[in-house]
Amino acid sequence: MGRARELPEPSCVLEVPTTDGSVIHVRRHGIPRGPRLLVTHGNGMAADDYFPFWGGLTDRFDIFVHDLRNHGWNSVGRLEDHRVANLIDDGQRVVWSIGNRCDVRPLVGVFHSLSGMIGLQLAIGRMVRFRALVVFDFPVVPPGKTRKDLEAVGAYLARIARKRRGRYPTHASFARVLSRVPVFNRLQPRDFDLIARTTLRTCEDGSVELRCPPEYEAQMFEEFYSWSSITEARDAPCPVKAISADPTIVGTYLPGEGMEELMHVDYDFVPETSHLHQIEAPEQCRRAMLEFLDEIGCRDQA
Repeated sequence: MGRARELPEPSCVLEVPTTDGSVIHVRRHGIPRGPRLLVTHGNGMAADDYFPFWGGLTDRFDIFVHDLRNHGWNSVGRLEDHRVANLIDDGQRVVWSIGNRCDVRPLVGVFHSLSGMIGLQLAIGRMVRFRALVVFDFPVVPPGKTRKDLEAVGAYLARIARKRRGRYPTHASFARVLSRVPVFNRLQPRDFDLIARTTLRTCEDGSVELRCPPEYEAQMFEEFYSWSSITEARDAPCPVKAISADPTIVGTYLPGEGMEELMHVDYDFVPETSHLHQIEAPEQCRRAMLEFLDEIGCRDQA
């Protein structure tokens, strides 16, 4: 399997209360006086899954990493509170807490899929003043399609999510299951191990269960695509870099299929990668992001 990926200890952890009383755990890594990044993840995943990507940035950036509610380090709350509107409110509270407890400095949001839509909503609604946004594989409505077409994708993914098992005998058994799922088929064994360690928690009987239960993941798929179909990157009041997976690969998410519709933002794709391209090809993803940040002068701002 190769050497397991070892996650570094954060320099501090901020506990951010949400409006319904749950807590978002925000971890700080990297260089405190470096340019500041806010990093989170896609539906059903965890921010630490993307360590192959953001771990290569800790020598030059001040990085705040957090999981969305009911994911990763955070405890599981009520299903009825697992809504896009609450994720948006959580995101605003996270940024406020970083500014209040550390200091207020220019912030670049680095997001994937679901969190990309959350970040864009925060920027468009002027709830957070991002210096820039880097959005990996944010779904948009492609040419010739409608909002209902995109919502149908969400409904399909929700049905798949509800069929997932919520509990497994061991981390290793879950990793073996992942290796047979198409969206994960470009990952390496140590990536499966990392995802198992970060998306599962141990139960009293020694078995493991998903930190984000299947019903929660499914409910978010049902709601997420309705929001993303009406979220326009062109409306963001800051520079936006859209980085997609390879549009020629079967199973690639959007915006790869609607490249011409994204000419109003800085668009790029990573060849030979699928939806999890930050894990599959972290160096290429970092390079695409850093070139953009250099172009807009972000790396000089601390």
